[in-house]
Formats: sequence, C-alpha cells, structure tokens
Amino acid sequence: MPAYLRRTIDEFIREEPIAIIGILQQAYASDGFVSQYTRQTQAWDEIVPEFQRVFAELLESRPEAKDWTILLEYPLYRLRRRIDAVVLAVGLILVVECKVGADIFTAADRRQVEEYALDLRDFHAQSSNRQIVPVLWCTDAESSLRAASLALTPTAGVHAVIDVGGKGLAPFFAALPPPQRTRPTAAKTGIDQLTARFRTSLMLPLPFSPAMTLGV
Repeated sequence: MPAYLRRTIDEFIREEPIAIIGILQQAYASDGFVSQYTRQTQAWDEIVPEFQRVFAELLESRPEAKDWTILLEYPLYRLRRRIDAVVLAVGLILVVECKVGADIFTAADRRQVEEYALDLRDFHAQSSNRQIVPVLWCTDAESSLRAASLALTPTAGVHAVIDVGGKGLAPFFAALPPPQRTRPTAAKTGIDQLTARFRTSLMLPLPFSPAMTLGV
C-alpha cells in the first residue's frame, strides 16, 4: 500500500489544504480507521498548512527544492505504523515525525522516529544505501540549534535524531548540505527514480490492518 499522498514540493504548496486533507481522510477511511478519525483529522488540519508554509519559505532560499518529493502517511508494514511524512531530497531521505501541540522532545518520541528510519534502512531495498535523517518536529517547542549543526554533518546510513521546534523546520531544510555538483536534470532524475521506487515499495509484505496505530 502506497503513501496516502505523494507530491513534488512545488505541487504540494500550490494545492488547496482542504483538498489535501480530503485525500488523506478518504485514504484513512478506506483503511478502516474510524475510532481515531477525529483526532487524526485535527492533526492534519494543523500539519498540512504548516508543511505548506515551511516549503514556501524553503523555496525562497533553495528554489531547487521544488523538485523534492513529499510523501504523507507512508506505510511501515513490519511495524504496522505509518510515517507522518517522508521528504525525498537529492541524496537524502528525511523521515519526519510530527508531534502536534508538543512543546518538549521526549526520549520515547526520539526512539519512535529513529525506529522508523532504521526500518527503512533495513527493510526497504531502495533506502538501504542512502542517507536517512530522522526528524522529530514538535510544533510548540523551541527551535533547536542542534538541528542546524547536524544538518551540515553528513554521515553514512541513519543520522542521529534531529529535534526541530515549531518554527525550525524550514531553516533546517534550508541548511541541509547541497548535493554534489551535477546537472540539474540529473539531480531531478535521481529524485524521480527514488520517488518511483518508494511508490513501488519493497518492504516486507505484512498485512496492513485497522489495528495499526499512528503517531500524531
């Protein structure tokens, strides 16, 4: 089962928030989630416009990011959970866990997003040799200086979890290391190929059922 929503950043910021939320709601209902429907919908009502604001701000400093891809509610079959957002940039896979209304970064939340990133590395064939950055985004927390410094220190495999406060996500994305010098068309082709591979995910084929829980 694919992500509920897949868009380039340029497409995402141009789409009406209510249309995006409607697509998410329809996919959520199709998966059989009823008891958590209101809570999840309220989270999307806040997160979708915030993501659009973040990416609009990002494009002011990094216009090439328009070709990045965002996937919302990406499935992890082994864990029976969904990642809130996966951002596919040039050479990077960003795993974003959104904690709506949270004003502190807890160890449990860090373990959650780290586990998601490790699961992609270990059970998703197209992620195994790429840099994966787990990001914990607490919407009411202070921005962390640690995020910007780690963003400039590329490492192999899965990075340490990066804490990002409410207003810190756009600066974090902007501070990511630029890709190695290459032709723009080659960079875009790389993102397109990775996006296609995420669309045809090679995770372990465990059944996805309404018993799955969501991190919101």
